[in-house]
Amino acid sequence: MTPVQSQALDLLAKIFIWTVKGFALAFGISIAAGIIAAFFI
Repeated sequence: MTPVQSQALDLLAKIFIWTVKGFALAFGISIAAGIIAAFFI
């Protein structure tokens, strides 16, 4: 593999990890907001 391909794969892996983290964070926040709303309603 050329260094350029290696860097591209590394970048794709980082983007994938951050996308997963972002989804997990958004999911966690929505669940927490739902639980909090359930207590106040």
